[in-house]
Amino acid sequence: MSALLWQIPLAVALLGLAWFFISLAFQLGKTLKSVESVVDGQVVPLLRELNQTTTDLNRDLPQLIGNLNQLIQTLQEISTSEVQPTLHSVQKMTELMNQNASKIDLLVNEIGEFSKNTVSRANYYRDQLAIPLTDLLSLWSGIKAGFEHLVKWKNK
Repeated sequence: MSALLWQIPLAVALLGLAWFFISLAFQLGKTLKSVESVVDGQVVPLLRELNQTTTDLNRDLPQLIGNLNQLIQTLQEISTSEVQPTLHSVQKMTELMNQNASKIDLLVNEIGEFSKNTVSRANYYRDQLAIPLTDLLSLWSGIKAGFEHLVKWKNK
């Protein structure tokens, strides 16, 4: 009997453990069914679409690369035939405009100097001529007054 006392709880524990593994296997089976239905319902169509997209890309990719290469070649030709000469012309025009601007600046500076020199010389000559001219006018006024006085004196 004592041997039976420890065998009964062991049997119950083994039955419980067996029930646990059976329910675990059942739950795993249900989970696997759910995963299989998700894979069949969603992943497989996605993989088919991905395969179709990859096939389409592989089919259209060489043409796209060819078009891109033609576009790049056309852009290089345009750059060589149109843009570079235009850029060169713009650079030459800019250089000429800068040279002309420098020449104009020099000319303006020279005209300014000439104008300043002219004004200072005119002031000098005005100052130098004003005194003798005033003296000449005074002398003339004196000669005229003397001549008028002489004429009046003779007429009397």
